[in-house]
Amino acid sequence: MVCTGFGGTETTQAISGCTGGPAGLVSGTSTPLTTTGSGGTASVLWNDGKTSIETFGFTLKLGTTDKCAPPAGLTNIAEAKEKGVVSGYTETSLIGGKVQSTVCVFSDLSLTSFHGKPVKF
Repeated sequence: MVCTGFGGTETTQAISGCTGGPAGLVSGTSTPLTTTGSGGTASVLWNDGKTSIETFGFTLKLGTTDKCAPPAGLTNIAEAKEKGVVSGYTETSLIGGKVQSTVCVFSDLSLTSFHGKPVKF
């Protein structure tokens, strides 16, 4: 399954435009549960009311290795290459599936926002 939309803040990210997955599964809301400097877990509440838990790791790219282009009015903070696995919960059709995305982190000095390139589940 590929989801073309991903964006939000440090506490909640919207996932949208999902295709190629279980019938009717087109969007969701991701909420980080735990994070460290190199990974964590997140809960995704899907539009069908079921939930997935993903466990992920990421590599931060800063400075010249960061390829994110910030939208007007925002400052680029970092690029995170994320890889993980769906580890469980009620959306059982996704359990064991891999998760992969590139997330760009931007700031307008009052709020940090996250914008992702296609997310693959």
